[in-house]
Amino acid sequence: MKKSFFLGFALICITSLILLFVGNRISNIKKEENIIFVSNPAIGSLIKAITGDEFIIKTLGYYNENFHQHSVSPETLLHLQNAKMLFFTSIYEEPSIYSISQNFSHVKIIELFAEDSLLKNLNNTYYAQKYNQFLLNRQNIDPHFWLSAQATSYVLQTIFEIMINNFPYKVDIFKKNYNVAHLQMQSLIEQGTLYTKSCHHLNIFAIHDAFFYLHKDYNLKYNGGISDNLEYGLLPKSVAKLLELDKKNKICIILHNNEANSLIEKIKVIAPYAKYMTIDFDGISINYDKGIEGYKEFFITNIQNLIKCACEN
Repeated sequence: MKKSFFLGFALICITSLILLFVGNRISNIKKEENIIFVSNPAIGSLIKAITGDEFIIKTLGYYNENFHQHSVSPETLLHLQNAKMLFFTSIYEEPSIYSISQNFSHVKIIELFAEDSLLKNLNNTYYAQKYNQFLLNRQNIDPHFWLSAQATSYVLQTIFEIMINNFPYKVDIFKKNYNVAHLQMQSLIEQGTLYTKSCHHLNIFAIHDAFFYLHKDYNLKYNGGISDNLEYGLLPKSVAKLLELDKKNKICIILHNNEANSLIEKIKVIAPYAKYMTIDFDGISINYDKGIEGYKEFFITNIQNLIKCACEN
């Protein structure tokens, strides 16, 4: 009898603690009403730079997750109930956004690569197509804008325009923050130019063709991507070019952080004299809570790694 009493009492205590914990979690989530979700830390860093402490920024997926296909956690689903906006790059690259838009109709969904001012800037700088044709082929725009400080500055401007249109009563705060962030981005663009002008460049190959952003910004000797899909191996045209240039010891191969170990051994068979370096193509290392400073750390690290590989000894 005594034993049953203590067991019952213990069960009541445990249940009460669980209910208290769950209640606190739900209460905290309800308090966080100024939430903006982003599909990638790079976008988060730009929104943070503009909004400061006015909004809580959260990413959709888990840490270090590929942004092309998000695994939305239960906690994210709870927070989405109170979210105001969700920013992402392109529906062609992030199809999981569609299901979120269908189930959380109160959340304003912002597809950045559907914004006219941003598309015009990207086309003028990187694609140079007739604009109508460019719009028809919008699914071919590479979403990895964060590799380039110049492209990122265009996105920063677009996000600023979106935020003041949606929250006009906060325009003074956003404008002040944007002006500071814009100057920081211009400084980063200049730093990138200084870094890449400081040496005679080798011929560069990259595992991901998003590298073309850096090629366009700094006029690098980029020979294109070396694989469309790592599971199917290297592109034949890239293999031929690698064999030709490797004899002259003038190759730099840029790899993705997550794929470096498995791929280097394969490429070394073809290009044993090449130099190798990894960079973060997906922007998962960006600490978006630090705003532009978080983006700056990511960008400078990528550029410094690039130069270590791409400069001729």
